[in-house]
Amino acid sequence: MMKDQSPLPHLSLASPQRDTDTCATPRNMMIWLKPLRQGALSLGLLVMPLSGTAQDPPPQNVVTSPTRALQGDEAVAHNPLVPTVGLLGQSLASHPTSDAASGIARTMATRAANDEIQTWLSRYGNARVQLNVDKNFTLQDSAFDWLLPLYNDERWTVFSQLGARNKDRRNTLNAGLGVRTLQGGWLLGVNSFYDYDLSGHNRRLGLGLEAWTDYWRLSGNQYLRLSDWRASRDITDYDERPANGFDIRINGWLPTLPQLGGSFIYEQYRGDHVALFGRNTLQANPYAFTAGINYTPFPLLTLGLDERRGKGGQHDTQVSATLTYRLADDGSAQLDSSRVAAMRTLANSRHDFVERNNDIVLAYRQPNLLNISSTEYLEGYAGESAAIQVSINSKHAIDYLDWQNTASFLLAGGSINVLPNNSLALIYPPYNQQGENRYNIDVIAYDIKGHRSNLSTTRIQVLQSQREIVPTILAGNLIVTQDNAKADGSAQNAVRARVTDANGNPLANQTVQFSADNGATLSTQQAASDADGYVTVTLTSLTAGPSHVSATLSNHSQTSVTTTFVADDSRATILNGNLIVTQDNAKADGSAQNAVRARVTDANGNPLANQTVQFSADNGATLSAQQAASDADGYVTVTLTSLTAGPSHVSATLSNHSQASVTTTFVADDASASILNGNLIVTQDNAKADGSAQNAVRARVTDANGNPLANQTVQFSADNGAALSASRPPAMRTVMSPSPSPA
Repeated sequence: MMKDQSPLPHLSLASPQRDTDTCATPRNMMIWLKPLRQGALSLGLLVMPLSGTAQDPPPQNVVTSPTRALQGDEAVAHNPLVPTVGLLGQSLASHPTSDAASGIARTMATRAANDEIQTWLSRYGNARVQLNVDKNFTLQDSAFDWLLPLYNDERWTVFSQLGARNKDRRNTLNAGLGVRTLQGGWLLGVNSFYDYDLSGHNRRLGLGLEAWTDYWRLSGNQYLRLSDWRASRDITDYDERPANGFDIRINGWLPTLPQLGGSFIYEQYRGDHVALFGRNTLQANPYAFTAGINYTPFPLLTLGLDERRGKGGQHDTQVSATLTYRLADDGSAQLDSSRVAAMRTLANSRHDFVERNNDIVLAYRQPNLLNISSTEYLEGYAGESAAIQVSINSKHAIDYLDWQNTASFLLAGGSINVLPNNSLALIYPPYNQQGENRYNIDVIAYDIKGHRSNLSTTRIQVLQSQREIVPTILAGNLIVTQDNAKADGSAQNAVRARVTDANGNPLANQTVQFSADNGATLSTQQAASDADGYVTVTLTSLTAGPSHVSATLSNHSQTSVTTTFVADDSRATILNGNLIVTQDNAKADGSAQNAVRARVTDANGNPLANQTVQFSADNGATLSAQQAASDADGYVTVTLTSLTAGPSHVSATLSNHSQASVTTTFVADDASASILNGNLIVTQDNAKADGSAQNAVRARVTDANGNPLANQTVQFSADNGAALSASRPPAMRTVMSPSPSPA
């Protein structure tokens, strides 16, 4: 917040409320301001009769020595009953209990002490005292500052500033020396401070620059630690030291409305765990922006609101009301709003306090409270046993050990077992002919407080046996790493072999011959094992189904494994010749069946199962199923019936619109041959009955469903003496009538 601008001695009573959620709400502000309003009313009632006795109006914008004594009416205006009566009204109004009486007593005693200290110090400089006495009669959050001019002339001021304060149960002393000079319309200054934390024995150096003018103030401070790490009194098992940092502060007031002002502060500190927002919020290299407004309706009262926001979303809000009682002024002057403008000018700023952070911002670290050491080096042959021993130094009891980096040791074929005495039993893995055969196993200890120890590493070396080495591919060391590739000639299956000795130790540079059946093509016919004994080949195929891959070593040791290629369902089709009629020439009687079979394959002829085939047929044929799924061999069969003799075209269509067609034939049912009504007709009639003129009759032979039947013998007969002609086809005969008899 902005400091008082008058060179006269004064008393600042600040009541900050720091809370990130509730302090800035209107309700809380009204609750806080209620006793303040009552106190101000009581103070006004007392001041008005006192100020009415003044013979002369108070001087305006007068630069007065901060050491001048109080005389006459000023002594009356300085009557300590003025603020005391106000506080009495405040306490009785807000706490009408026995605790209020105790609070009144403490307040009156504190106020009296403030006034006496203030009066004494003001004879020798500019003093600022804030005494806070709680119900336990402690001075928590109290502060004292004293600026003493050592040299003054028209342009130069040399001063010292001493301070003592209590915050967060820490007592801090501040001792500073500064120089200020008037240059044109500016007051320029430099200062240095020594800050000492009596409670934690932390020491810090502060260096500051000032550039002030009417209605504006710019200050910058650098904070440098002078003490190193020491045990923290606030956080168990942590060290603390001052954090290096800096801040930039800007204060300003409106010339047209000097009662209204604003402030801005940017501060940043360096360190991994810095308590800029309190020891419960430790941050790395934290920073904060503080913006505030203040309003001084008259010299006695300043209201302020500051909002601070920092790294990681941290923020807090401070609402303050400061009563500044200038001992050299009478009561009416304290409430004279016209005097506020003089407080903002350089003429009244030379003895104002340095704008800086007088509290030491601390950085924290967790010291090494837990140390562990393990066996440095182990060596042995494959299959032998050993143990890693550990030694622990800890302030607290050990919770558990975290063994790390064991994966490579286990993957190489070794084994481990944690023993109850915090040691680790192990069995060496097989020796790798081309590998380094060196492994590291790490261990970290944790105590019951959650503290973490250093990391300790044990180096392990597996030694080579002198026995004869015979390469082999043990059971399970020839595996399919990629399977079920499409049989399209490009998709790959993969097989990996591992060459070892009889004990499973990997062997490098061993030649492996590969072969595959069922038309599969290998990426290579032979390859050499790598440092871990591995060799991998890939294979492709155009033929779906199993392919057996064999791996053979130079000593004729051989192992086989089976891979599988699958048909390419993305290229499903019915190839030419794969849609055939398996049963044909059924009678067109609605029950006799023709049959059609489709085979679904990929483009390379590999059968595809579970492929949906849509069937259709023309010429009135009825299908047994409109769609069906192919079986494991890609086949699907449908039957069809018809009442119409003749060809019926059957189409089979896949989901990807691939289509094939075939023709079946239905024949008429000669077992039901007949001449239906209307199928025996006279095609030529009314011939002359002269024995030569002809009538003609035509018969059509069909089955019961009207399908024509060929080669069916028809016997004709005629009455009334008509003669049948045999000169026509059997299906059509000419009827010749005899000549009429003479009358």
